Amino acid sequence: MIQIFDKIIAFGTLLLAASTILVIVSVFMDKQSPVVQLTKKYSTLIIFIISFLAMCISLIYSNFFGYTPCYLCWFQRIFIYPSVLFSGIALYKKDNHIVSYIENLSWVGLVFSIYHNITYYTGVSPLPCDVGASCTLHYVSEFGFVTIPFMALVSFIAVITVARIYKSK
Repeated sequence: MIQIFDKIIAFGTLLLAASTILVIVSVFMDKQSPVVQLTKKYSTLIIFIISFLAMCISLIYSNFFGYTPCYLCWFQRIFIYPSVLFSGIALYKKDNHIVSYIENLSWVGLVFSIYHNITYYTGVSPLPCDVGASCTLHYVSEFGFVTIPFMALVSFIAVITVARIYKSK
């Protein structure tokens, strides 16, 4: 069961990464392309879906599969979980101006995520990581590189990309 879930989530992560790259390339090719316009129009919904799935997946891994979150995972959760609430409220009120706040949260989360990925893949951590699990513990490794820290990294980059497109003129 866990292996099937890991494969599905890993595939979804790669799909999100490819979609994010497509959107970034579309911005550089033509800022008026349909991909860019759809991303801008549905930015809050897209951010809600990405952050909601990131939250749910992290909770499934920790609460159902028993994977203890490491110190850096907790910090990343601190910066992705509010995005669910903020984007949900923005969808309800039909107010997309909250995207700026979500982007700022995501930038901070991205810094933690980059540091976590460096620590995870190199095994070198200048800061102690002894709360919960080790920051280098390999719970998931699909396709040779899709790990829980990588999933978080892709989520933050995707949210930031969508937020930047929303804010662009």
